[in-house]
Amino acid sequence: MIDSETYAIVIRYIRKYNQYCKWYDAERERIESGSCPFNTETVQHGVTDIIGAAIEALERLEDAHKTRVIRAIDNAKYYLCADIDDDAEAKRTRKAVWISCLDNNNYGYAHTGEYLKCSKTEFDRHKRDFVQRIADNLGL
Repeated sequence: MIDSETYAIVIRYIRKYNQYCKWYDAERERIESGSCPFNTETVQHGVTDIIGAAIEALERLEDAHKTRVIRAIDNAKYYLCADIDDDAEAKRTRKAVWISCLDNNNYGYAHTGEYLKCSKTEFDRHKRDFVQRIADNLGL
């Protein structure tokens, strides 16, 4: 069971997901285009070629906190509503859970539930499981 503080942290990460994805794409593009400056540590360790520096920069990017958050959310999205057999209903429920995480006041179950076949209890379980999986993926 997830505590309220961890739940709030995960919800903040979900709300920053698009921002983190844009940052990741921009960083990856910068590294791959060769506009990434040499890291002085890289030069000191003898790796002075652009490819070696780019590989190290990509490794640092993959180890970055924002990247780990993106991966944790992507993994949780993959499993969200996996227990719903009807693909169209699973897609609607996934979208409703995602939107409710972004803005529960305007898009919670009360606003989207009429379009879903699941009960509020089931919807809340899907949302709680989604947030819990993200927290677990991040080791929170």
